[in-house]
Amino acid sequence: MTKDQLHVLQDINGWDISAHHQSSFATLSEIQQEKAIVSTKNWLLKNGFNKGSDHFAYPQGEMVSTTTLPLMKKYFTSARMSSDGRHETLPVGNRYKLKVFPVKNTTATSTVYAAIDKAAANHDWLILVFHIIKTSGASVQTEYNQRDL
Repeated sequence: MTKDQLHVLQDINGWDISAHHQSSFATLSEIQQEKAIVSTKNWLLKNGFNKGSDHFAYPQGEMVSTTTLPLMKKYFTSARMSSDGRHETLPVGNRYKLKVFPVKNTTATSTVYAAIDKAAANHDWLILVFHIIKTSGASVQTEYNQRDL
C-alpha cells in the first residue's frame, strides 16, 4: 500500500497502522533485529503513523524468545504472532504474543462474521489480519477481495 492509502485507513477509517518487517526474526541476529525494529518504528513516526506505532506484527509470525521478546518490551507495548483462527482472551495472556485470525483468499465472509460473533459473545478480543486487499482477483493466499470486506 502507498502512504496515502495507509493514511486513508488511519485518518478516515480509524485503523491503527503498526510496525511489521519483511525478514523473519528467526534468521536475524539480535543486533539485526534491533536495527529492523528501530528503523521500522522510526518510519512510522516520521510518516505520521503515531497511533499504531507502539504495536508490532512479527514477520512471518516468527520471533526468538531470548532475543526478540526483550526488544519488543523495550520498543513496543504489544506484538502479535500468527495463528490460525484463534481469539485472544481478555485479559490478554501475553501482550507480546497476541493471537490473531488471519483472513485469507479462501476465508468465506460468513466465517469472518462467525468469528466476530463468537468473539463478541465470549468477550474475546478479535484481531483480524488482512495482508493484501485487492479490488478483484485475489488469487494468492495472502490476498482478499475488497468487495468481501
